[in-house]
Amino acid sequence: MQETDILDLAIEEFGTELGVKGEPFGSSSTSYLGMSDGKEGVQWNIWLDKGSGLIWLGVNLEGKKYNNWPIADFIGNELRESALIKIARKIKDPSKIIVGLHRDAWQFTSRPPIKESIIGGDREFPLSDITEIKWKKMLTEALNCLNKEKNYRGRVWQKVTLLKSGKVKEMQVSPHLNIHNQIGENTSVSNVKILIKNSFDRLRPVYTFVSDCASTRAEF
Repeated sequence: MQETDILDLAIEEFGTELGVKGEPFGSSSTSYLGMSDGKEGVQWNIWLDKGSGLIWLGVNLEGKKYNNWPIADFIGNELRESALIKIARKIKDPSKIIVGLHRDAWQFTSRPPIKESIIGGDREFPLSDITEIKWKKMLTEALNCLNKEKNYRGRVWQKVTLLKSGKVKEMQVSPHLNIHNQIGENTSVSNVKILIKNSFDRLRPVYTFVSDCASTRAEF
């Protein structure tokens, strides 16, 4: 069975688990294809990484306005509390959860791939490897992707390198949080349902934490 067929089954289970129709994202021209729950602010999403063939379930918060830029509240609160580090100690197999903070460059409503995408280095990190020092460094870089003059409630202009052309260009950017878990190795028709359930169970404490943190007003 093809990877996209497995993804279709995973998306079906995703919608059933959350009781949502969902919103698709990605296309034949992108390196990913998936579905989000369609909520504003903190979301659940699931996607196929076409390069690796792996399917991931994630907790997602984009750098968009929504209800007064919840990404800013998340970053501001975490710079003070580093609560993610405490959450990691309570989660089973934190090494299986990957923390990604990214820089999105905006071209109208699209986000072309850029060299400077990953915040905190050249790779994402397992939750088990995130130290308080490393996490605060990542959060500070992410905060600088928001507009200080607007109390960090807006995008900021930065020079970025477009991957497709190699051209350095000044573009509006914003930070993007995605904490995700591979739904399982050797994914097949027979085990998709249980693998999706296991991933949801593993990520639910993360979803609750991110939602609470992003909905609590941060002062800068």
